[in-house]
Amino acid sequence: MNSEEKMSNRKPFEGDLLSKTISKDELKKSEEFKAMVRQYQQLKPILPASFVTNVTSKLYGMTVAEYQKLDGYDDINYHIIVDQAINNNYMIDFRPGGYVLKVLNSKDSQNTSLIEAMNLVLDHLRKKSFPVQAFVSNINGEMWSSETVVTELGTKSKYIVSMLTYLEGKTMTSKQINPSSLYNIGIHAGLLQNALENFDNDYLSKRENQWDLLQLPRLVKFLPALEHQKEFQLLKTIMTDFKTDVVPALKHLKQVLIHGDLNDGNIIVKEVMERENIPKEKTTCDIVGIIDFLDMQYSYNIVDVAILIAHMSAECTCMDPIDVGGHILAGYMTIKELTHNEKDILRLLICSRLAQLVILNEFTLLIDPHKKSVRLYLENYKRVIWKFWKTSKTELYRRWDVVLRDYNIEDVFTIL
Repeated sequence: MNSEEKMSNRKPFEGDLLSKTISKDELKKSEEFKAMVRQYQQLKPILPASFVTNVTSKLYGMTVAEYQKLDGYDDINYHIIVDQAINNNYMIDFRPGGYVLKVLNSKDSQNTSLIEAMNLVLDHLRKKSFPVQAFVSNINGEMWSSETVVTELGTKSKYIVSMLTYLEGKTMTSKQINPSSLYNIGIHAGLLQNALENFDNDYLSKRENQWDLLQLPRLVKFLPALEHQKEFQLLKTIMTDFKTDVVPALKHLKQVLIHGDLNDGNIIVKEVMERENIPKEKTTCDIVGIIDFLDMQYSYNIVDVAILIAHMSAECTCMDPIDVGGHILAGYMTIKELTHNEKDILRLLICSRLAQLVILNEFTLLIDPHKKSVRLYLENYKRVIWKFWKTSKTELYRRWDVVLRDYNIEDVFTIL
């Protein structure tokens, strides 16, 4: 089976779930909905307080000097600093900046194929000179291990545990976003797509993932999590338009492997040296690398562009969110051109990603109302989705063309 035949398995959802939706009250009472709640309540690893020091010593022959929990959605990650004396014959070098200890969620821990695919992708990207993390071998020479974890309450669960090198820098979340940074992010998005263009993996070609934007209409089952009827109708409309307007256009595009979650939390940056005394809103950030490839899937390059623009538009405070995409595209288009079909569906793809984010984050809060960070993100997504939806495609693209002209890029969207 060649790569084109494999990729044909990854098709946008074309079923009729949208026409079969029932009321929110009926869905909330359904056994299917209750089962989903139970499943996602048990998804994120539950770890004892001694886990980090014990497993790092047991699996990697390292003594933890200090550690810090990193942001994570379904998985748990720790930035650990270790003593230089390491009892591990498979360790090639010592990293004073530390490592990342990763514990996969209960669902992904049931199958090693995902972590194996991630290792292959990272190795492929390093060979292409794209800056990414690398897996660290444990004392058995393995890149990961399945560990039984016993909590303080006595419950037992199995999780896949791995360690990666730490990319020194900060996530874009912690930095002031400005036009120069957005431009640089766009460049790296294009470079990443070029580096992934010919990668082929059988498991990823068949993988089902709730964050796959091609499967957006399936998320209709999560709509009961929405608080307001007005948002319920908006998101259902976006799902319907996705099926009628986006899906036919995708048939004219080439499927490739994409990152699948290009957001500010997965972009590692550092400030340009010798600019410490300038205002924060003018500070330029260089991209150190991209992290978290666990949502990678076969899709379309324009989908990754839309995901990136959606997230950065929601997080940027230095300009109108509608203009953010223009700066990202200015950098991106130094590496790759947009086709007519890609340009035609980009606005709706951005709205579709924002709809996906609203639905799944609402569902997360339904399960755990105390997640303050999720609530803050959700407020931004809701604000920006209405902004994009109320801005016509003609007006959005006109404004992007104005931004692009500042980079000497003329009339990209005018002809649409």
